[in-house]
Amino acid sequence: MQVGEITKDWLRSVLNWPITDADEITVAPLSLSNGAMGGVYRVRCADRAFVFKCPPSADSPWYRVCSEMGLLDREIEIYRFFGVGERRKIAPECYWSRLMSEGSSALALQDLCQAGRVMDRFVRGLNRNEAVAALRTLATLHGVLPTIDGDARASPLPWLGPASSDGLAAAITEGLSVVPSLVETMFPDNFPREHFSRIRQIDIPRVVARSHCGSKLLSLCHGDCWSSNVLFTSRLGCDGMGAMLVDWQFAMWGNPLSDVALLLLSSLSPAGRRAWVDDLLTCYHLQLTKDVAGYSLDDCYHDFSKAMPFAALVATATLDAYTCGLTKPELRHIAMRMEAIIDEIPELFVVS
Repeated sequence: MQVGEITKDWLRSVLNWPITDADEITVAPLSLSNGAMGGVYRVRCADRAFVFKCPPSADSPWYRVCSEMGLLDREIEIYRFFGVGERRKIAPECYWSRLMSEGSSALALQDLCQAGRVMDRFVRGLNRNEAVAALRTLATLHGVLPTIDGDARASPLPWLGPASSDGLAAAITEGLSVVPSLVETMFPDNFPREHFSRIRQIDIPRVVARSHCGSKLLSLCHGDCWSSNVLFTSRLGCDGMGAMLVDWQFAMWGNPLSDVALLLLSSLSPAGRRAWVDDLLTCYHLQLTKDVAGYSLDDCYHDFSKAMPFAALVATATLDAYTCGLTKPELRHIAMRMEAIIDEIPELFVVS
């Protein structure tokens, strides 16, 4: 189903909206990547709105990866899994969904109506309260299916792929393939060219496997946790702030600290990350152990360290999405953050 197929009759019969023939439907694109990973739209009619998601078009560079991995179907399965109870607080409400096997993948989601441009928060970097709210939500997520000393290659859910799957490595490879040219265009003065020309020599499946296999804790992971995939709410949390996670296409079974590492690497300023990392990990661990027994703070630090190479790979591979539509001054902020990632994890750029 595509957004153009949404009619007033569909809104009445499927979503039970009490709209009249005089009410107009308006559609606005929301995708930060211009629909490369799939269409994302805000659909309004009368005084109601929802977010509609559909697969990418066949001419998208991500179409093959999205289709082969079944990314939108995976996101739909996540929302169905979160359908009831406390799990709903992790993500927006799903009003309607359809899997590929049921016709054509599509989702209709609660519109949380975030004010302003979501990329503004990413550019400046999360503040401490925002980071705490996001990590508490991640800890709640990671407490849903926790397994101590389990097998990272054996997901407990048939639709949830392990982090070590070939598809994830292929997606990272696809993202990394455009980074050298992207860096030359957007950051010509910030990075030595050899850093990124050597990306093609990294043994990506090995880095991914090492970051997930052998972690003390395994759980359901979001897989793409950067600040633009975190929506902040007034729900009770840190200083009245809560958070929900969106864009679950890369949900996976693996080391949950990969979500934490990616959020801190991609979405905090280097100075903020250095200053707050210990407090943030302690806060995350405190929330996590409300649901997970037998997992010490030392275990948490161990899994966080294991996850860092994977998080740096994902942060680098997602650079195109991170920078889409940013101004030159904003790009300078992102360049500083990317330099900090490279400086902190130099082994990523050593040929395996």
